[in-house]
Amino acid sequence: MIGEQLDIQGKLKPVERRLGTLKKHIEQADIYFKYKGKKPLTEAEQILLTAEKDYLKGVMNGKTTIPTKA
Repeated sequence: MIGEQLDIQGKLKPVERRLGTLKKHIEQADIYFKYKGKKPLTEAEQILLTAEKDYLKGVMNGKTTIPTKA
C-alpha cells in the first residue's frame, strides 16, 4: 500500500507543477484582459519598458523576489 501511495505521489508532482504554471498563465490573462483595448504604448514607452525589463533581468539574476536591504 505504501508503494502505491509513493507511486501516486510521484505521478502527482508533475501535475502540481503544471497547475502552478497554469495559475500564472491565468493571472497573466486576467491582466491582459484588464488592459485590452487600452491605447497602445508609444515608441518611447516601449523603449523605456524594454530597458527596465533588461535592467531588472540583470539585477534579479533569476531570483523571484526583489532583494531588500536590512
